[in-house]
Amino acid sequence: MTCSILMFDLRFFLMLERLRFRKSVFATLNVQHG
Repeated sequence: MTCSILMFDLRFFLMLERLRFRKSVFATLNVQHG
């Protein structure tokens, strides 16, 4: 039970990190092109 909750938390955290990383990459690309 606790293990599954932990796995869900980990997946959610990784998804947030990926979104943040993508956002920062897009920001740097916008800065370079702008």
